[in-house]
Amino acid sequence: MEINLLDNKTIYFTGCSYTWGAGLEMEYYHIQEGWDINKIAKENDMSVNRLENGTYDAAEYRRKHRFGNLVAKHFNINHEILNMGNGNSNEQAYQLVERCTLSVPKFIIVQLTHFSRDGECADIIQKDLSQIDIENLCHKQIYRFINLEKQRTEKGHYMPRLLFIAWHKENGVVLKKHFADRMIPIHIDGKDYNSFEDTAEDFNNHNIRDYNKMRLCDVILGIEDTHLSSIGHRIVADSIIKYLKNEYI
Repeated sequence: MEINLLDNKTIYFTGCSYTWGAGLEMEYYHIQEGWDINKIAKENDMSVNRLENGTYDAAEYRRKHRFGNLVAKHFNINHEILNMGNGNSNEQAYQLVERCTLSVPKFIIVQLTHFSRDGECADIIQKDLSQIDIENLCHKQIYRFINLEKQRTEKGHYMPRLLFIAWHKENGVVLKKHFADRMIPIHIDGKDYNSFEDTAEDFNNHNIRDYNKMRLCDVILGIEDTHLSSIGHRIVADSIIKYLKNEYI
């Protein structure tokens, strides 16, 4: 499909806390305000405080450095992050895509989160699921997005092109197997990875440092947070930019 991104000057993003930019406030407080690790951990304890309740400057740092803004800035186009607050499930992301102003963007980039966050999975996540079971659940959730685009297009309605990036390996596997033409790989040092998790030995373990420095715990020693650092957001943004340039411009 040949699409010139610059024909339409808006791109939408949705996902979970990784898309929203959770944790970037910690970078701001550490670098700009000189907070020590203990204060950062206390003030950013999400069991007590909401990240949305930070300072204006910290929120601006988050908005400036998250990957959606970096992509839009590169192409000099407008963008929107559909989830206004921190966190999301794939079901909530779907609802945001379904309800948003679909006549505006050329693309909607969906960052897939863990399949178990969807309400329909609440009764089964305690079971000993096989890899095939997990992949089937991931496929079902992803296909729902694809089917929405298909149905809208068949009815003659304008529908943005849906593209996907994955946090978890399982979603990356399903994208690679079944939806490769919509999958944005994470590109680092000449190599493509299917998901955030695939870029590190144990992406969700803050005790294991990774040289790519994608996570906050890799750049602020003592922080246990594995959300993307500003370096990680730049890596994801560059991966999206590379993909769009190669495929659509």
